[in-house]
Amino acid sequence: MRFRHLAVAIAFCVVLTCAAQANPQRHEKPGNQEREEPSMVPGSLSQAQLKAMREQEAATQKIIVAKEQALLDAEKRKDAKAILDKLADDFTELGSDGGVYFKSDVASALPSVEVKDSKMTEIRFRLLAKDVALLMYKLEVDASVGGHPIPRLHRVSTIWTRKNGEWLVRFHQGTLIPVASPTAEKH
Repeated sequence: MRFRHLAVAIAFCVVLTCAAQANPQRHEKPGNQEREEPSMVPGSLSQAQLKAMREQEAATQKIIVAKEQALLDAEKRKDAKAILDKLADDFTELGSDGGVYFKSDVASALPSVEVKDSKMTEIRFRLLAKDVALLMYKLEVDASVGGHPIPRLHRVSTIWTRKNGEWLVRFHQGTLIPVASPTAEKH
């Protein structure tokens, strides 16, 4: 089913594609150590600067996690406006089916999505820049698309960007977590 992945995490894209395009020289040759800009090396910052950075990251994490949860809750309510309002106009998603999807694809797929429950766990967060945040988590979802159940477990990566003071989803990727069958575990 073309939009099966949309019920999982309805509006997001690829983290690695964005990172590679933003800084292609970071992956020049195997074995090269990644180097941070001198101003970002913790040893060059004062304790007050480090504390301020950590506080900013913690505050931003609370905001982003709440916004991500609000998107999942909007899916349950079938609130298309709440979902689409939080997607950047240039939103892109790499779906678990390998397809590339855009904001218009999300809008057309929403009527066939039925989410009964969803839960975020194993949350990880990084403030990549002042206005760019990466949220990663494990998603357990009870959902269907067009009446067909979708797999329950996924790893989700979402990039949020802030523009004019508003955080929007720019990229998303949802990857299925394979669940071993009882017969496969015996072999």
